[in-house]
Amino acid sequence: MLDLTALQSFVAVVRTASVAEAARRTGYSHAAVSRHIAAVEAWAGLELFQRTARTIRPSVAARILADRADLLIDEAQHFENDARALSSGVIGELRVGYFRAAGTTIVPRALAQFTEQRPAAQVALSEYALTEEVSDALVVGDIDVGFVWGYPDVGVDGLQMTPLFDEALVLMTSIERGELHEDASDLSRLVGEPFVSAIGHKGAPPIIDSMFIAEGLPAPTVAHRSPDHAMTRSLVAAGLAVSLLPALGVSDPYPGVRRSIAREKFRRTWLAVVEGRYNPLAAAFIGAAGDAAVESRIVV
Repeated sequence: MLDLTALQSFVAVVRTASVAEAARRTGYSHAAVSRHIAAVEAWAGLELFQRTARTIRPSVAARILADRADLLIDEAQHFENDARALSSGVIGELRVGYFRAAGTTIVPRALAQFTEQRPAAQVALSEYALTEEVSDALVVGDIDVGFVWGYPDVGVDGLQMTPLFDEALVLMTSIERGELHEDASDLSRLVGEPFVSAIGHKGAPPIIDSMFIAEGLPAPTVAHRSPDHAMTRSLVAAGLAVSLLPALGVSDPYPGVRRSIAREKFRRTWLAVVEGRYNPLAAAFIGAAGDAAVESRIVV
């Protein structure tokens, strides 16, 4: 297989009908260009130039092969350009995983920042119900970067973590239950109240149960299981249940729902990548997500 330098010299001689001019255009020496075109002729098994003492004239076959060589040289240049763009994170694909509450809050803001900075890059988004599913997808290689949360740590080995923001724990009740908000941090006021928790969770969930138990109180009684935050808030607004949820999923007002902060800095959201596994676009996305968190006034 001929190397590109020989093809570049060959094409230059065909186009200029001059070894000297071809040497000037390519930057190779006169002797190097002569060796290159001799190598092309030997490889092709053809006499591609008519030579005299002062001139060199390309044959019809030489012109045909030069046109083909031009395509190869152009493709090689595209290959080199793409390789450099991929390695520097200008182009490529980044696979991003996130838990459900992040999908309507921080993810769109981070994606907008990232797209502005890397307009030629592609992003593939995958939503997961739980942070454990995001961590699993990272570990098995289904995604490159993932939004995960912990109290405050995620507790998964082998992940490189970048903190984004802390969330408060929010008490939600129907608008009529103002007495429960006089001191939202007093969990004893919620004993005996019917709770709504997510489908698939054990308890209200376990982290909430443990808060009650740590204060010598019985774990909440879960009366309803909800598939998403919209259903949760509907049940709360109807007076059928109360709920304690991280702020990210319930940050926007909802008719008929009263909200108060029960705990500050209850949960931390991170961006995670697998240690030693590198996507050049990941650093740019992590930076964009950090900027989005700051602009949203969600700061660690």
